Amino acid sequence: MQNSCKESFSWNLQTNAFLEDLLSNIRSRPMPWEGYQRAGLVTEGDIKKIKALDWQPKKGRLAVLLKEGNEYAELFLRLFQNVQKLDLLQYLLTLCTDLLDDIPEFSNTLLLCKNKENLPFSPLLRLLKHDDQIISLLSGKIIAILISSTSLIPINILSRFFEWISFLCQSSDLNIQDLATQALIEVVKTSFNRLQFWKESSYMQNLICILKNNHDNLQLQYHTLLVIWLITFEPKISKEINRRHSIILILVNLLKNVIKEKIIRVIFSIFRNLINLAHSENLSTMLAIKLLPLTETISNKKWLDKEAIEDIDYVKTSLKADLEGLATFDEYILEIESGHLNWTPSHSSEKFWKENAFKLMNNDGLLLKKLVHLLLASKDPLVLAVAIHDIGKFIQYYPNGKSHVQKLGTKQKIMELMTHTDSDVKYEALTTVRLFMSQSCGLRGESESIVDYKGPDLFIIYIDYL
Repeated sequence: MQNSCKESFSWNLQTNAFLEDLLSNIRSRPMPWEGYQRAGLVTEGDIKKIKALDWQPKKGRLAVLLKEGNEYAELFLRLFQNVQKLDLLQYLLTLCTDLLDDIPEFSNTLLLCKNKENLPFSPLLRLLKHDDQIISLLSGKIIAILISSTSLIPINILSRFFEWISFLCQSSDLNIQDLATQALIEVVKTSFNRLQFWKESSYMQNLICILKNNHDNLQLQYHTLLVIWLITFEPKISKEINRRHSIILILVNLLKNVIKEKIIRVIFSIFRNLINLAHSENLSTMLAIKLLPLTETISNKKWLDKEAIEDIDYVKTSLKADLEGLATFDEYILEIESGHLNWTPSHSSEKFWKENAFKLMNNDGLLLKKLVHLLLASKDPLVLAVAIHDIGKFIQYYPNGKSHVQKLGTKQKIMELMTHTDSDVKYEALTTVRLFMSQSCGLRGESESIVDYKGPDLFIIYIDYL
């Protein structure tokens, strides 16, 4: 599965019923050709050519295009450029879409129509902005097919197309979002296109929003994951995607709630890319958020798909190998760096803190600063509770530890958290504040540590908590 993106693309795309219904209605409409001719919208020759394809079976259309492919390419592009009649334009775009679906080689014929007017893309890009949704969607589908058929796409064309896709991804209509992801699947099969997509962070953020906010439309979820799988074939993207978008945690949360086999399969294919192409950037986070036990549970299920089995085993083996090379403090570092703190055994182990508290001050206190950052920035009650607890342990076991954490701005924050709605956060805050107070007693110059606190009365909070 890892050799070549195009060669290995074996996923089944589902048709979009919303679009198929629109196309079916357009195909069944009677077309007033004589009226169009009298109005000067088309010529008699245009009508003759169109009717030679209309209602033809696939073999018949192929025979016509083999003879006159260039003439038909020029005909479509000329009419796309000039026709403004709504129903006629819808019909022409539908016919062109059908031809490209039935006879993919026709895309190469269209791409040969190059001149100073930026054909074949210029008229189609203009139609992307059309007020009629059908015209815009069909134009976008044709552009996606054309882009996927060549590696020589000007950056300005790709940028305009990706901007349009971004607009669709923000639609409240899930059918429109699904069409956007299917178009992206066509386009991001090449390295150049993937990197252009990655340059604008908002494009990827739209996909993240779809994954986070959509829990019911499995087709949309599946197609969105396929886009992410495709772009993670790019080493640069695999190295950066988790740092920018916390994609590993998002995928793990999906795994915990999804039962659809094809979605589980594509998630593990993404994990395989992330490990294979960016081992050092991603494995630590996977271990910290407990992907290994989840993978072991999933691997015990019966799988019919051999490629799924291979990907799951690859991820499990990679995680096990990396875990075996870690000492306890290394695991703690991974947890801090992942940003997803949990009540792992090291946090409550007195032995761990006696032996390792001083290590938080290595590299100019870098790890302590990261721990404090989680305290100051996180909204997650679990992360807050564990971070407060660890800061308390550092104060307890590191000489003059209180002074170090106060310099980083923790005192006021922890005092504020004594009134937090979460009982664990409140308890850890109270416990750590007691450490602040007990270490202040008898230490000259430290008595102001509680005096300049402006929040609720500490004694009342403590009694209320008890």
